[in-house]
Amino acid sequence: MNDFEILYKEYLGIIKKYIEQGYDRKNIIIDYTSGTKPMSVALVTAALATDVSYISYTYGIRGGGGRVKSGKERVITLSTTLFDTEKRLNQAKIFFNKNLFEASEEFLSHYKDISHPNFEWEIKFITKLSQALNFWDKFEFNKSFEILNELKKNEEMLKIA
Repeated sequence: MNDFEILYKEYLGIIKKYIEQGYDRKNIIIDYTSGTKPMSVALVTAALATDVSYISYTYGIRGGGGRVKSGKERVITLSTTLFDTEKRLNQAKIFFNKNLFEASEEFLSHYKDISHPNFEWEIKFITKLSQALNFWDKFEFNKSFEILNELKKNEEMLKIA
């Protein structure tokens, strides 16, 4: 019950089994409310590793034995897209920094519909800059300048955190 690696592998296998059976990751909610701390951490880590979209936790007024009293429950459901988007954005930056501009652009465009809104402007900026530099590498300077001018006009896109 306290061996993270064993728990992680077990949870990972269970989640993958459901995915292989055709369950959509967007419809799987991982609830890490009960269990030991290693159990909860292993379960959440397995959920993130398999791109499950939601994790949840139940809390509330506790009664005897430390359990939440019936009727006093509150459930928090969190989207994992924040973590997933940051991970994917970092991968796109690795492609970009290796001058793989087309790969960076394609990688981000593949995930644009499932991105967390906190990263929207950064994704747009890196995508546009990747497009511009990809055109530059292909000696399509006019197309590259069009995109760079578009970025220059949109001051908000130029802000980098």
